[in-house]
Amino acid sequence: MTDTTLIEQLNIMLANTYAVLMQTQSVHWNVVGSNFYGIHKMTEAQYEEMFMAIDQIAERIRAKGHHAVSGMKAYSDLSLIKDLDDTMLNGDSMCQHLIDANKKLCEHLQATFALAEKEKDTATADFINDRILKHEEHIWMLSATISGVD
Repeated sequence: MTDTTLIEQLNIMLANTYAVLMQTQSVHWNVVGSNFYGIHKMTEAQYEEMFMAIDQIAERIRAKGHHAVSGMKAYSDLSLIKDLDDTMLNGDSMCQHLIDANKKLCEHLQATFALAEKEKDTATADFINDRILKHEEHIWMLSATISGVD
């Protein structure tokens, strides 16, 4: 594996994070139902956290001497995340979609983490590990929001 392969995966990470951010923001704007306020506030915190992370991902790519992809077409072409159905307005189904999207993102992050470790790029591996932790937290919060009362 070469550094270019890791950079390609970091650019996919950037695109995936943008996709999940946009979907999270869409849920924030469009959710309805009895959990509206809680989901509205939670998704706001999540997309704000991802917005900061996107800058950090791009800066990591640049720090390694490469170009960070940008633009909706580039993100759409690279992202592994399935689009959110805009007609899906039920809070539980919207949260479930975000859970699935965050899980897919985590799968890619874990593979990219392994690649960074293989390349002995501990700084990038540490950064990716932090991103995994944040997205696992998002999954937990979303899951807890739609789980039934025990």
